This record gives sequence, C-alpha cells and structure tokens, in this order.
Amino acid sequence: MQHAAARMLHGVILAKPTAVLVDGAQLIRIAFPSLMRRLDVRGTFETADALIEAQQRADVTVLELHGPMELRAGVTALRSLVAARYTVCVYTSESSPFVHAACLASGAAGVVSKTATIDLAQSAFLEVAGGAIEFPPGLLMRLQLLGERDGLRVLSPREREILAMRATGLTISEIAAVLEEPEATATREWRAITLVLRDFLACASLDMAARLLDLDCADPPDLWPSR
Repeated sequence: MQHAAARMLHGVILAKPTAVLVDGAQLIRIAFPSLMRRLDVRGTFETADALIEAQQRADVTVLELHGPMELRAGVTALRSLVAARYTVCVYTSESSPFVHAACLASGAAGVVSKTATIDLAQSAFLEVAGGAIEFPPGLLMRLQLLGERDGLRVLSPREREILAMRATGLTISEIAAVLEEPEATATREWRAITLVLRDFLACASLDMAARLLDLDCADPPDLWPSR
C-alpha cells in the first residue's frame, strides 16, 4: 500500500512536498491539511516559537499574516522563522503592496493572497516548496514598471522582457512558447529572476523602495527590515 504522502507518476512513487502551517486560528489549523491535499502537511502550530521549539522541518512553512493590528507580530514571526532557516511563504488577507514587499525584503520566499482560490494558493505553496520565489501580482507589476523606466539594472534586457511577460499574467509555459525554448529553461530563468528581485528588495532602504516602487508606507515603517 502506498504511503499517504506519495503519488504515482509513470509507475514511479514521488513524495509530496512537505509543509507546516503557523496560524493562530484553530479552525484553520484543523482544516489546512484537508484543503492542501497536494502537500504532505507534517504539522500545524499556533505560533512561530512553537514550530521552532518543535524543530519540525518541511519544504515550505506557510505563515498566516493577519492585519492590520497584528502586522508587527506577524513580520516578527516571519523574521524569527527566516533566522531559523525555514522557507516561509506568507499567506495573508493583507492587500498592501508595501506589506508584501516588506515580507519579501525580510526573507519570505513568497506572499500569497487569501483571496486566491485553494488551487492557486496550493500551487504557489508547491512552487515555493520546489525552490521558487512567489511574488504577488500587484508587486510584480510595480517591479515591471520600474524595469520599463530602466530602474532595474540588476536585470538584463532579456530578464526584464521575461518579467514583463510574467507581470502581464503569462504562464511559464506560455513564456517558453514565446521565447521558443524548453519550459524547463524558462522555469530556471524565471526562478533566477525572482531571486534577484528578492535580493533587490532586501538590499533596498525603506526610502528607496517607497520611491522606486511608489509604495504607500502608511503602514508602520518598522515593518521594513533595518539595515
């Protein structure tokens, strides 16, 4: 009998990516494993400290980021998990591009909106578990506009072209078709681009990020990591 955390592909058993959840809501902690069936959920925890104490590791740690009153505590939890070398994907109902950028600048491997369908959210968690960086669409569009103004010189012209296609909603498969290259190549290129973009945010000061990306910093400015 196959293990519950495995799936079959052409007769070969492939393990599901592993995940843990940090969420203060008991109902969500109970429901999450049933909703995310493409993930092997190894545990759910009320706090980041509880996860770190348990030393439970996984391919992706899904962190619920509430807002707006809990934003500081949520970003503090994110930084604690990143410092403990967890790969964190923020799952949030917060829509502020500034908050999204602050999470990525603080080391998150992705930000996923709770308004997304379960299928889309689960696909994003799988991408992060596989080594990708997940940018929310609104922030991606701001970065693309910055690239159009020649303000993203950390990217080559070809990389800015790929960013522009991704920001307009093209899938990796569609980008590969446009570029007439294998999908695996387009995937590698996109992952490399997202790593550069996250590093760009991580190196930017609050003033620089706000100015270049036209971010509204009405949220507490200390959400942005200090340098």
